Amino acid sequence: MINMIDIVSQLLLIAYELGHTEIVKILLESGAGYNRCDCKDQAPVMKVCDHGYIRIVKILLDRRADFNKYDKYCQSPVINSSEQSNIEIEKILLDRNEECYYCDGQDRSPVMKPCKHCHSEIVKMLSDRGVDKAKCDWWSLSSLMEACEGGHKDIVKMLLERGVDCSECDLLGLYTCNESL
Repeated sequence: MINMIDIVSQLLLIAYELGHTEIVKILLESGAGYNRCDCKDQAPVMKVCDHGYIRIVKILLDRRADFNKYDKYCQSPVINSSEQSNIEIEKILLDRNEECYYCDGQDRSPVMKPCKHCHSEIVKMLSDRGVDKAKCDWWSLSSLMEACEGGHKDIVKMLLERGVDCSECDLLGLYTCNESL
């Protein structure tokens, strides 16, 4: 037997994905489960953060949605949204004291993605909150290496000024910071 709440919850996932704020409100008022994940185990908060739907993020925040739900890759909304460079959403998540200190399933620090994608303001916000900037992932890469590889001089300088060691993580001796400077 088909459960009406399940159908409404599926429609809600579609509305999240497409950013239909008014439809989201209607479906939530109809009893849709706002913490229900999709088939990829991605939580609604993760979806709307990925797409930058700030109004929907705030609606979910007001409903006390689970902002610490991880996806199947063990990425939190903080890690995922840091790649998108949506500073306002990142601030919303961090102001809620969300789990910004935890690494994903590949041991990547939340600061690695913004270093790779040259999102210096997000790197600064995460760094100011004490996120480990020198953390190495499974492949012995660090945030500094990601910034060096991308040629993001401002981020490289910021990380060095904040005490990140150039030799951290580089087990094979493949990277040098000096090339980026």
